[in-house]
Amino acid sequence: MMIQPPVNTPHQILITKKKKNSENFVPKLIVEFIAWCKADRLLRWWIIGTLSKEALELVVGLNTALAVWTALKDAYVKDSQEHEFTLCKQIMYLCKE
Repeated sequence: MMIQPPVNTPHQILITKKKKNSENFVPKLIVEFIAWCKADRLLRWWIIGTLSKEALELVVGLNTALAVWTALKDAYVKDSQEHEFTLCKQIMYLCKE
């Protein structure tokens, strides 16, 4: 099953006037953006919490769950027999422990 990332993130701020007939504009964080940030942070830490030390090195410094997911996908999704053989060997090794 392929997980599809959201197409667009919500807008971050809304610019509003401080008072009616005023020239002062105040940036205000949008509620949807705050909720998106919380959900993204939770998902990013959930993914990171499942990683091995070797895989963790691939995602250090990445700021979104999509960036983490993309880095892992690029590193591990390879259609090669060599990669499959290596993974099978690692699984067999872990089962013996």
